[in-house]
Amino acid sequence: MKKRELIKQHLSQLNLNELLKYRLLFCSSEPNEDLELDITDLFKYPTRLKTSYVDNWQKDVLKALFHHINGQCGSSSQMDEAISDLLLKQMYSEKDNRILGLFEHFLASLQSSNVELIHASLHRKLDTLKF
Repeated sequence: MKKRELIKQHLSQLNLNELLKYRLLFCSSEPNEDLELDITDLFKYPTRLKTSYVDNWQKDVLKALFHHINGQCGSSSQMDEAISDLLLKQMYSEKDNRILGLFEHFLASLQSSNVELIHASLHRKLDTLKF
C-alpha cells in the first residue's frame, strides 16, 4: 500500500477529537484561518462540522503527515508507529488547549438532552420537500 493510502487509513480510524488534535499539532495555520473562531461558530452552525470541517481537517492532516513522514511505510502498523513517533515530538500551545476545550464543550452540548438544534425556515422547508 502506498504511503498516502496508509495515512488515509490511519486518519479514517480517528474520532473527531483526535482529528482536531492532529490538525492542531501537524498543520500550521493559514494566514486567513482562525480555528478558534471556527470552533466557536459550531455552537451556532453545528452542521459545519460534518459538511466541511471534517473533510478539510482530514485533507490538511493528510498533506502535513505526508510531508512529515520520511520514507515509505510498508504496512499500517509501520505507519501507526511513524505517526506515534511524530506525536511524541509535538506540544500544544495555550491557544491549542483553549481550542480543544471549546471543542469538547461543543461535543458535550451535542450529547445533552436539553439542547435542541434550531433550524432556519429555509431548512424546515427543505425538510418537508418530498422527492
